Amino acid sequence: MDDRWIDALATVDQWHWLYRERADRIAATLGRWGPGAGALTMLDVGCGPGGTTTELSSYGQITAIDPSTASQRWVTQRLPDARFLLGGVDQLDDLLGDETFDVVSAFNSLYHRSITDPRHAVESLARQVANGGLLMLEEPADQRLFRQQDRVSHTGRRFDIIDLVEPCEAAGLRVVSRRFLHSWAWPAARMIAWRDQRRPPAGDAVASEMASPLLDAVAARLERLEGAAVRRGYSPGRGTGCWVVATRDSPKD
Repeated sequence: MDDRWIDALATVDQWHWLYRERADRIAATLGRWGPGAGALTMLDVGCGPGGTTTELSSYGQITAIDPSTASQRWVTQRLPDARFLLGGVDQLDDLLGDETFDVVSAFNSLYHRSITDPRHAVESLARQVANGGLLMLEEPADQRLFRQQDRVSHTGRRFDIIDLVEPCEAAGLRVVSRRFLHSWAWPAARMIAWRDQRRPPAGDAVASEMASPLLDAVAARLERLEGAAVRRGYSPGRGTGCWVVATRDSPKD
């Protein structure tokens, strides 16, 4: 990912509704399917500037991995006690060997055009999950939503849920949760994508759809309403993101 994009994310990842909703989702996921009480070992792959990594660090000992030196700068500044490794998802075997973790996460890390085989990437992540541990995956959904923001952030693909579920299961994990995210935002994202595909914006400005505090309160409210509906059993049929949680069951005695 372009270092300018990393720096741009760092200006919003402490307050933006997307990160606040993700923090709530992480808490709910670990509360329901987490490995148990006490400090956990956490691995965050493709951590970017560390907004979500900071949240994960509150649950235990965090290891963060990213190929960007800008990410390294941000994470080591924000989390001086964290372990940071410079590299990508395709280097996990070299970086970590047989080391496993209670929780492995990749938030918007596999969409990048540098990832030539996302299925293999998911299987690599799964190998780092300890017995009884969790893998949490979040990626952008629906290729029809490809727009200027995707181009600037070097997006190579957007996913369907099955694209994440199948490699998890092939790697021996059991999927415990799967759904689309932010379904309320899909119509607006589709309209922006249609505009950008029809008349592509010039240049490579890093300005993001995310960077408007004026819209943050409205989006946060809509996200809370969607979250409440999901807790009552609503299953969105589409969204701007995919969310998959899988566990590696402990061997039976």
